[in-house]
Amino acid sequence: MTIEAAELLAEAEALQQMVTALGKAGSETTAGDLEQLDLRGEEFAKGLADEDRAIFLLYWRKKRPGGPVSPQVQIRFRAPFMAGALRDAMALLEARRDGIIGESLGVQSSPVASRRRERPLILIIDDEVDLRQIVKSCGSKWGCDVIEAGGGVSGIQMALEHHPDLIILDVIMPGMGGLEVLKWLRSEPSLGEPAVLLLTAVPVDPQELIGGELQASDYLEKPLTLSCLAGRVKRLLYLESLRRDVLPPDSRSVAL
Repeated sequence: MTIEAAELLAEAEALQQMVTALGKAGSETTAGDLEQLDLRGEEFAKGLADEDRAIFLLYWRKKRPGGPVSPQVQIRFRAPFMAGALRDAMALLEARRDGIIGESLGVQSSPVASRRRERPLILIIDDEVDLRQIVKSCGSKWGCDVIEAGGGVSGIQMALEHHPDLIILDVIMPGMGGLEVLKWLRSEPSLGEPAVLLLTAVPVDPQELIGGELQASDYLEKPLTLSCLAGRVKRLLYLESLRRDVLPPDSRSVAL
């Protein structure tokens, strides 16, 4: 098991280098380059547990909407999703390699309790009261506690006071917007870089949100379905719980 996980980690690192190289290549990226990358990623996914494979491929196969585009445009859109899928897979494989979890790496087997509390804590920062109430009502079903804030400033105050495991953050809010809040959160070392799920009702650049300096953990476009939100929440909490268990206390500011 340890050998298999180590081999998969090595392949994930190689794929990560390929994604980075193609993303930087820009106008030199060809359809053949993308095809080779896709095939290698599909082969890598065969070594993951069933549920983790499904999640990995969901992000790995994500294509730019709107019909055929050039390989250069496609890789620019897909690179952040591919990098995120590999980053998550590597966190799971490191936990398997180190014996923290067994072969089954699905959400159902996750060590959801952090070392600081019995249940994961979610903070939702959104000016839509209805959405905040929906998330709060779903907290018990997800095995979580949920606290809420209706704006950016109050959200930062809640984050500093409670140190949540996951922050669900609306991008467009009156006053201090979500991206401003995210920049502040990422600049505050005492928070240890919690997972942040952005919600947006406007078109966004995945490279800016996930692959750029903002370093969001993931994002969802509004209007969103409850099942999709639940899936992202469980996935991010699982990865956050692994990160907190794998990393020593003075290293927990490392991003997922």
